[in-house]
Formats: sequence, structure tokens, C-alpha cells
Amino acid sequence: MKAGIITIYDDTNYGNRLQNYAVHKLLSEFCDVETIRFWHWAGWKDLVSQVLFRKFQCKIAHKRIVKMPPYEYQRKLNFIKFSAQFIPTRICFLYNKVSIRKLNREYDRFIAGSDQVWNPHFWPSKRDKACFQQYLLAFADPDKRAALSASIGTEELPKQWEEHFRAEWKQFKSISVREKAAARILCQICGISVPVLLDPTLALSKEEWEKVSNPDITDRFPKEYALLYFLGDLTDAYRTFAVDAARSRGLELMELNHSGIPEYASFGPSEFLSAVKQASVVLTDSFHAVVFAIVFQKPFVVFERREQGMCNMWSRFETLFEKLGIKGRMYGNIRPEQSFSCDYESINQALETERRKIKEYVSRICR
Repeated sequence: MKAGIITIYDDTNYGNRLQNYAVHKLLSEFCDVETIRFWHWAGWKDLVSQVLFRKFQCKIAHKRIVKMPPYEYQRKLNFIKFSAQFIPTRICFLYNKVSIRKLNREYDRFIAGSDQVWNPHFWPSKRDKACFQQYLLAFADPDKRAALSASIGTEELPKQWEEHFRAEWKQFKSISVREKAAARILCQICGISVPVLLDPTLALSKEEWEKVSNPDITDRFPKEYALLYFLGDLTDAYRTFAVDAARSRGLELMELNHSGIPEYASFGPSEFLSAVKQASVVLTDSFHAVVFAIVFQKPFVVFERREQGMCNMWSRFETLFEKLGIKGRMYGNIRPEQSFSCDYESINQALETERRKIKEYVSRICR
């Protein structure tokens, strides 16, 4: 069997690249698989920069076309190298009736997910119809459509999309979602019950993730540190909590995703894994940073994401914590000095149960 993964493709987001790798790894146990990336025309400038950067890793793209600072260039390069090394990918430069019919003939199964593939808020307004066609697998025969831990990301689907989603969801051979909120939405809109499964990144073991980490980078880390990784705004209150937590154990703060600290802001997915693995505690508003804290058995505190214009995505944390029996790890329910205590015995038992469920589901959709 040959399967194609249809997912968001983001060369700047750790969770996105790592979930793509996890889906590939899970599916590869049962079939031949590759990720299908649809590339949409955005002008000659974009095309030239993409070719120079991806094909030749050419600094002309950095200096004269893309015009990004050096740390951002290195970060993007690290992301591209990770995908090239670990995630077999087919790029489809044309999205038209001829190309998608050809695509449909070449694969036995198409897998949507994981990540927020069904969150219309993430779709560019000029390409929302094309994104809908891709992520809902509208180009594929119904018996070839499946979804693995797909996420809507929000508590409600925008009203203008409900009828469109209903029509395509009903064409799927099999659907699983990542959040209880997504399962509720599918039940309300389509009247169907679907399983709620782990994010695929949690289905792989610590040892499997260590194989794609970068241990050579660890000599650049502080000896002992609290890892601070925020996608949204790092408020004064959040930073004060982080400083107090680190100070209570005599740790340094190692902050990722901060343009003022280029040696860390340039990290790719492999370096990110190593940073989480070596941390004494993880302080974050990122879902996948929490996921990898769990993978590497690290204590963590999760903060509500503060970002103007960003939809509420807290449902994914609620589902994850409920599944694994995690309590008291949210900012506001824990003091800084308590950040380092996390009992993983019961969490690991629940995790193994959930891992069996997602692997059984993957086995079924690959038959």
C-alpha cells in the first residue's frame, strides 16, 4: 500500500515538523508513505527564493531575495535539513484537475493530519478554498480518505464552513481527532462518533525521538537550566514566574524563540528536542513543548497563550491532561518553587494505553 500524508507544512514551527515526522514514522510500519506538499503560486520572486534556498541552500536567497537576519536564515536551514533527512516529501507545484487526478491514481490512501489541518482560521484568505480542498481530501476517492488525530483547534467551527465540512467529512472512510472539542463538532455537524487519539508525537518513545535529536549542540547549553519557550506574548507576570522558578533551584534561564538570543533562536527541530531533553523544567505556552516534556519525563508548567488575533486553542491541553491524568501543571495553580515536582508513574501508565489505541487505529487505516 502507498499512502500520502496531507498536513500543514511549516518550516518555522517545531511542533509542525515533529508531528509530520511522527505520522510518517507510525505509517511507515504498515505501508510505503511520503508527505505530499502542495505548493501554490505566489509569484516569481517566491519561486526563485524557494528553489535557491531548498535546492542549493544558497545564501543569495538570504541576502538578496528573502532578506532574513542570519539567525533566521540558519533556523530555516535547520528546518529544511530536518525535513529533507527524516520526512520523505513530494512537492506538487500544480494544484489543478489534471494533477490531482494523477495524484489520486498513484496512492491507495491519503491521511489528513495531524496538527490543525481543519482550522480555517489558519488558512490564508486568498487560498482558503484550496486549503479546504487539500486538508479535507476533496480530491481523493472516498475509500482512500482517512484522518489521523486531525485537529480543528478551536471550540467551534466557523458557521460559514459548516456545510462544506459536513459534505466532505461524510466522504471519509475513517476519522480520528486530537481533541474532544473536535469530536463534539463532528457529532453535532455530521451525527458521527469518532475516536479521540493522542497527538502522534506522543506515540513515539523517548528513544525514538533521541535518534532525531542533535546531541552535538548540547555543549552550547547552560549546565543546568529552565527552558523558557513561548509562542505568544511573554508577559511580565509570566517572566517573573519563570525567573522565580529558576532562582529557587539556582538555574539559568534558557530562552528559545527570542530574536535577541540568536544562538538559540536559530535552533531547528533536532536542536529543540535536545533543549527539552536536557532541561530541568519546561515553562511554555506551546502544546508541543508540553508534549516533549512528557516524552522526556520533564516537569513543566503550561501558560495560557496570549497573542492578539489568535483563537482560543486551550481544548488541546484539556484533552491531553484528561487523557493522561495530569493535574496542577497550569500557571495560576502552581507556585514557582513547585514547578519541579511531577509524578510520571501514573502518567506513563495512561500514556502506554493511549499509545496502543493510536497504533491500532493506524494499523486499521492502512489495511
